[in-house]
This record gives sequence, C-alpha cells and structure tokens, in this order.
Amino acid sequence: MPTYYSPLEKALRRLDSLHTAGRETAAIKAAADLVVRHQQQLGPMARRAGVSAHRLRKAVMAHPDTVALLQKSDEAAAKRRAERGGGRLDG
Repeated sequence: MPTYYSPLEKALRRLDSLHTAGRETAAIKAAADLVVRHQQQLGPMARRAGVSAHRLRKAVMAHPDTVALLQKSDEAAAKRRAERGGGRLDG
C-alpha cells in the first residue's frame, strides 16, 4: 500500500537529509523555503538546518518570494506617501 507524503513532509525530509549530508548551503536554502512557502517557524527550521536563527533570517530576507513581497510593500508605501503630499513636514 503506497504511503502519501504531503509536500511539507517531503520538504522536511529533504532538509533533514541535506543537514545530515553536511550540505550547509543547500540546507539553508531548503529551510528558508520552508519558512517562506510553508510558513514554518524560523527557530525550529534553523535548528533542523544546523545554523543560527540569524543566519537563516538573512537567507529568508534574500529569498526571491520575500524580496518580491518587500518590493511590492515598499511601492505601496511610496504611493501612500505621495498621495499624502510627500510625507514631510515643512516648517
């Protein structure tokens, strides 16, 4: 009887295998993907990848999906500032 593994379970297994194989860079990328796409917590994923939470946080901020989201957010904030008159107080 075939066993079904969800995409999250597959990604977690892949992260564990990368960590045990000593492939640190690949493990960091897999952990960042789990944090961004599967909305897993940063601390436990850093522990599973064998790196510090700070290092994984830097990888999450460099993840393509996060970068696109931050750019979109910055553009929306700039648009709101422009609608309010630049956001500066002229004295």
